Amino acid sequence: MNISVIALYLRQRGDTRRGVVSWVIQPLIGLAVIVWLLTHLDVNALTAGAIWLIVGFGWLLYLTRMLREPPPEVAFSEAE
Repeated sequence: MNISVIALYLRQRGDTRRGVVSWVIQPLIGLAVIVWLLTHLDVNALTAGAIWLIVGFGWLLYLTRMLREPPPEVAFSEAE
């Protein structure tokens, strides 16, 4: 996600100083935090996360009939 934001910024070539902070520096900080967190996780947490990712991707494949149909949309509504 962070790398895609930087790539989008480079493609659109925003030239303002605020654009560089919002589109490059903040995503790089976020990426550094994520990498730091992932390198300090316990093996059990990494294993559980990998299993969760695989099950979620399998469920997506099931719902979209092996990616031949668009994924279902979730409708959010205000609770009364």
